[in-house]
Amino acid sequence: MRNGNYVVRMWTFLGKSELHFEFVGDMPIVKASNAIEQNLLQEVPDEIRAFRRDLRFDYGKFDYVLANGVPILIDANRTPTAVMQIVKSNVHLLPSALEDFLGRPKNGDGPAQLERSA
Repeated sequence: MRNGNYVVRMWTFLGKSELHFEFVGDMPIVKASNAIEQNLLQEVPDEIRAFRRDLRFDYGKFDYVLANGVPILIDANRTPTAVMQIVKSNVHLLPSALEDFLGRPKNGDGPAQLERSA
């Protein structure tokens, strides 16, 4: 809690691209849709990044809270939905996120080089 409000952090990622937000609300279950405040965050805690690596997520959304400064993962979702306001304000990130994920050169010179599993 912060100043009597609840806080949840949401980290959405695709390959190397990511969005990391903090949502503050006056209800115990805070969602982007009921937040009274939204802040863009920069650093994702190493403990949360470790969950992504260990769970082998390429795309997804992790929700977490801080309890006495310790990050606690509360949801790991491989099929996240998006709040349109957030998507619209960050749509410029989508082309490079997809290019990075597919391994395509950013200048568009040539096809993506994807490895096939044996």
